[in-house]
Amino acid sequence: MLAIGWHFFSLGHGDGRLPSFTFLTLLYFALFSIVSSRERRAFWTSRPGGLLLAALTGDACVGAVIGLHGLAELAPLPLGQMACIVGYALVCSLAVNDYVKSVLIARYRSTPADGCRRGMNRVCSRGRSGAR
Repeated sequence: MLAIGWHFFSLGHGDGRLPSFTFLTLLYFALFSIVSSRERRAFWTSRPGGLLLAALTGDACVGAVIGLHGLAELAPLPLGQMACIVGYALVCSLAVNDYVKSVLIARYRSTPADGCRRGMNRVCSRGRSGAR
């Protein structure tokens, strides 16, 4: 994402937009990663709790205000660049990463009985009493 900003948006001119672009990239990837990682299956399987949803929405809004108006050393970014950041983070976190996460969890998640049958669990190999 930073390479896109550097080359297509000319952020390497030292005008303070690169730190803003980096901040917003990290922020939106973190927010969407939280949405994805809270559920073992696809992220849309269950709705986040009200408090989590409020916190994520608040963070996203504060980040948008900082991105559009700037703050201290963070220069303001055009709306198009912010939309690119949000869209890229959304697609990468909630489409690509969420799909990979769901497939890997489904493939490698085993019930305790499965682990005992394959001899993967040391507790199961000792028997029910725990003695060898």
